[in-house]
Amino acid sequence: MEEDEIVLGCQIADHVGNTILNQERLVIAEKLKLSESFLKRAQEVSKTGHWVVDIKSGVTHWSDEVYRIFDVPKDTEITMDKFWGYVHKDDFEFTNEAWNRAIKGDPYHVQHRINTPFQTKWIEVIASMEYDKEGQVTLGLGTVQDITDRVLTETELNEYRLKLEEMVFQRTAELEEAMDIVEAASKAKTEFISNMSHEIRTPMNAIIGYAHLIQRGPLTLKQSTQLEKLTNASMHLLQIVNDILDLSKIEADKLTIDYKEFEPATVVDHVFEIVETAVTSKGLDVYINLKDIPKTVVGDGPRFGQVLLNLVNNAIKFTSKGSVGVIGSIVTAEKDQDTDVEKWLRFEVQDTGIGLSEEQINTLFVAFNQADRSITRLYGGTGLGLAISKKLLTLMGGRIGVNSQMNSGSVFWFEIPLIASGDSSHLKDKMANFKGLRVIVIDDDPRVLEIMEEMFQDYQF
Repeated sequence: MEEDEIVLGCQIADHVGNTILNQERLVIAEKLKLSESFLKRAQEVSKTGHWVVDIKSGVTHWSDEVYRIFDVPKDTEITMDKFWGYVHKDDFEFTNEAWNRAIKGDPYHVQHRINTPFQTKWIEVIASMEYDKEGQVTLGLGTVQDITDRVLTETELNEYRLKLEEMVFQRTAELEEAMDIVEAASKAKTEFISNMSHEIRTPMNAIIGYAHLIQRGPLTLKQSTQLEKLTNASMHLLQIVNDILDLSKIEADKLTIDYKEFEPATVVDHVFEIVETAVTSKGLDVYINLKDIPKTVVGDGPRFGQVLLNLVNNAIKFTSKGSVGVIGSIVTAEKDQDTDVEKWLRFEVQDTGIGLSEEQINTLFVAFNQADRSITRLYGGTGLGLAISKKLLTLMGGRIGVNSQMNSGSVFWFEIPLIASGDSSHLKDKMANFKGLRVIVIDDDPRVLEIMEEMFQDYQF
C-alpha cells in the first residue's frame, strides 16, 4: 500500500472515531441534562436545595432551589459572610457555635430562621465536611430545606393545645366548684332530713300510742273504725318517715351494719306477724319454705328483716288474689363470679300479682321511683323501699334482683354472704319438748302441705 493511501485511511479512521466519540458525548450530555432536570424538579417539590462552600475562601455555591428559598436572584454572589447576614439575629449565636463545632468534626444539623427580602422563613440545614491529606477542612457540603410551613403548623397546633389545656383546666375548676356546691347542698339536705325525720317521728309515735290506748276503752263501732283508720294512716306516715331517715343515713354514710347471731326463721315469722292484717284482708294464701336455711347465722338481723319486710309488703300490695310466699335456700357461687364468697344465703319473695315489664324493671331500684305514675295513684307509696333495700344489701355485701312478667306475678330475690353460726345447741333444747309427738297438717294448698311435711321431717318428730 502506498504512503498516500495510508495517510488517507488514518484520516478517515480519525474522522470516524471523532464522530463516535462526539455521539457518546452527546448521549452522556443528554443523560446528565436529564438527571439535572430530575434533581432540580425533586428539589423544588421537597423545597430542598444543596450547597458547597470553600472553607478557606468562604466562596459558596448554591443550587437554584437554595436561591429560591432565600428569595435572591440566581446570579447573586454568595459568601459565608453574606450567608450569616441572612440568619435571624436571635438564632445567630447558637447557629454559629454549631458551625464552628462542625468544622472541628461534630455533625451539623440545625433549624433556624432566616430573613429574606420578603419574609422570615424557617430552614433546616444538614452539612458534612471534607478534609485534605493533612486533616484540614477544605469543603463543606450540605442541604437546606424550607420548613416554614411545618414550623408554623406545629406552632399553631401547640398554641391550640395550650389553649385547649387552659380551657379544660378552667372548665375542670368550674365543675369542681359546682360539685362542691352540689355536695354541700346535698349534705345540708341530708342533715335537714335527718333532723326533721326525728322531729316528725317523735310526735307520730305519740299519736299512734294514744290511739292504741283509746281503742282499749269503750267505743262505738264508728269511733272504733275511725281510730283504726287513724292508726293505719299514722303507721303509714311513720313508715315513710323511717324510709326517708334510712335513706338520708345511707347517703350520709352514717348507717353501719351490726353483725350478730340471729335466727332467719324468727325474723321471717316476725315479718308475717306485721303483715298479717293485710294478708287476711285480701284473703291471700301464704307459704314459707326455709328447709335448707341454717338455724342461726351471723349478720345484721334487723336490716335483714327490713329488706324482707319491704319485699313482702310490696308483694302483698300488688297482689289482689292468689298467694305470697318466701323461699329460703343456700346458693353456691359460680366460678366466673368476681367474688371470694363461696356460699350465699338466698331468699325469694314470690307473688301472683300484677307483674312488671322489662322497662319497669330497669328503673325499679331507683329512689323515689315506681313502675309508673298509675302505680302511685292506685297503690300509693314513695318508691323508697326497694332503693333502700338495695343500698342495705350493698352495705351487707349482698345483691338484689327480680324476675317478672306483666300479669304473671313476680319473684324478688336477694342474696347475702352466708356466715354460719358456730353454736345452735340452744335450738335443739327448744325442740326437745316436742320429741316423739305426732303432727297432722291440714291445708287446701298442696304446695303448703309439701313444705310443712319436709319441715317436720327435718325436725324428726
